[in-house]
Amino acid sequence: MIHMIQELFEQTLSAFGLHALSNHNLYVFLRANIDANDVAFNRGQAPQEIADLIGAISELFACEAWTDRLREITPILQKVLPRFAELTSTGTAGQVAVAAEALH
Repeated sequence: MIHMIQELFEQTLSAFGLHALSNHNLYVFLRANIDANDVAFNRGQAPQEIADLIGAISELFACEAWTDRLREITPILQKVLPRFAELTSTGTAGQVAVAAEALH
């Protein structure tokens, strides 16, 4: 099966075509990241949820008792990050914070 896919792939794109497509995909990815960072950090035009998240994460890095702050900003994280909401509903994120505090 993999061999058949490889043959199809080789027939579809030349070496130049593969590099051109890869280069284009990388450009689009990087341009999107640059534009998103510009909107969020330089122009202050990010959606309010993202702006709140950026502020919460900045505070988290700056505070001494970060595990307590992590617990305080959990509602913001749950709202914006579905995976974090899933982890906190199972208790995993809280367990990570407690374990990190114990090591601290």
